Amino acid sequence: RAEHASVASFARFALELMALGAPAALLTECSLAMADEVIHAQSCFAISAEFGGHTRGVGPLDVGGSLAAAGDPAATLVALIREGCVGETVSAARAERALAGTKDPTIRQALQRIVDDEARHAAFAWRSARWLLGEHPALRELARDTFAEAQRGEQRPVAPDPSAANLARFGVLDTAARQSVRAQAWQEVISPAAAALIGAERVAYA
Repeated sequence: RAEHASVASFARFALELMALGAPAALLTECSLAMADEVIHAQSCFAISAEFGGHTRGVGPLDVGGSLAAAGDPAATLVALIREGCVGETVSAARAERALAGTKDPTIRQALQRIVDDEARHAAFAWRSARWLLGEHPALRELARDTFAEAQRGEQRPVAPDPSAANLARFGVLDTAARQSVRAQAWQEVISPAAAALIGAERVAYA
């Protein structure tokens, strides 16, 4: 379902980019990312059907008000940092960790595609943020605050799930593993990249 929702997220972002006069290269990357997410969702639902014994899918997605931020560079930047710079970076890292833990060939094939694609999506998000801040340098303080808010929203570490090892066999990370990967992604990628993006001191991960 998350992969399915990402299709709509990229579709919305494409329209926001158009409203802000983004270059064609960014629009092209956005359309490719949207197509990637369609394939991710199809792969995940296929795996679910294989293990669950029946086909699963999604219903209508309420997109009412989804373009409220179109034409507003500040609102677009906040969503881009949360969903792209942070979200896609963490997603790529989690998929990579999940891939390392499973031996199932079908799940490995799906996760390998997701790892590669999400890494490109994350890089695309950082390039988009760089373009947006280049067009609107006054938003650098907002960018700094948004990264700081994302860091403050972290949850307290939890103990590993007793079934964590069994879940990992099927490419599923328990909450403790997901938090661990996020912390590592923040320290190794998000913090230094955010500092470079906004030209500020390193955004620390507490």
